[in-house]
Amino acid sequence: MKRALRSGVGNKHNNSKCQAIIWVFGLTIALQRKHLCLREDKKFDSESGAVNNSKRILFLHTRKENTLSMKVIQVKSKKGGVGKSLYAREIALILAALGCSILLIDGSEQANDDILENQGRAYPYTLKECLINGVSLSEAACQVRKRLWLVVGTRDHEDINEYIRKQRYPNIFKDMVEELRATLVPAPALGERFAWWNSARVPFSIFHPEPTSAEEFVSPPPALDYVLIDSDASTEDDLTFALWEAVDGILVPYELTELDWQSYHQFKQDLEKRYRRRPQQQPPLIGILPNKVLHTKDNPTPMVYLKTLFRDAEERVYRPTHWSKVFGECLNLHIGSLEHPSAATDRAIRETCAIALEFIGYEGELVGLKICEKCSEQVNLAMQEREEHAS
Repeated sequence: MKRALRSGVGNKHNNSKCQAIIWVFGLTIALQRKHLCLREDKKFDSESGAVNNSKRILFLHTRKENTLSMKVIQVKSKKGGVGKSLYAREIALILAALGCSILLIDGSEQANDDILENQGRAYPYTLKECLINGVSLSEAACQVRKRLWLVVGTRDHEDINEYIRKQRYPNIFKDMVEELRATLVPAPALGERFAWWNSARVPFSIFHPEPTSAEEFVSPPPALDYVLIDSDASTEDDLTFALWEAVDGILVPYELTELDWQSYHQFKQDLEKRYRRRPQQQPPLIGILPNKVLHTKDNPTPMVYLKTLFRDAEERVYRPTHWSKVFGECLNLHIGSLEHPSAATDRAIRETCAIALEFIGYEGELVGLKICEKCSEQVNLAMQEREEHAS
């Protein structure tokens, strides 16, 4: 009898202990979920006084093609000094000069895209404040040229990575992009916007870079066609992982060297490794950008790797861009290449403009620009070898 009573008391005590453990565990999960979604909770509290619990951290969501007008594109390579910041800035500037609405986000640890501001105006926030302090991308964006907004970068990537890691918030940047998207109005289709869209050829004069006034500088974007993200070479840090969760595609700058060929394959392996258990979420490589082409008699290596790239790469390869000193001069002058005195005659600038047109889906040609004979020869050889291998 005493043994039975003791057993009953023990069971009651164990049950209470189990209930307490379950309650604490449930409270911990609830607090963790609320903390992880702090940005979202604040938004709904301020606007409607209610918290929407329908969208939480989704680790297993399926990456779907973005059917809305705004596309998020990362410019990324595993190798440093290959032209990531150059392409991100120049494509952003060129598309804005063309008439597209662009947001450029400086996610590079060099954080040098702020050179686009050449009127001495101060940026109120950096990407660090957006990620850590909850400042929206719309608030941080400054219109440095008409139709081109910039969120400046920071060199404090260690703080950003530590914050994302400690908060266990891998979708933080994805939520920021969705928050931005909710503030925008739909942009008209490019074919409806540009009278030249269906023309077989377009002149260089369609590009019109324009400065902004002090009032325009601080005005948020009403609509966006593209968000371009300038990134550094790391493929193992938390910021990189957060950016990958939000992008619709990746452009890969590529110099014509053995090291770049190896880096390109290693980058693909790193992506596949990250998304090994969820391949449907892996952001696609939407194009390779061969650049800094320099023809010299004593160095056939660039042409060897140009042919190899066009023959063996599975992704789309854009036209090669030749080396030009103009881009370095633009850095020192804090201007875009279209604002350089040599813009109308420099081959590399025109090639970059042609790439920007091709990137947005224009199927015609830029007047006065053809692929150079030496590059064309290697591309044709690559296509022949590719067809022979396929047959």
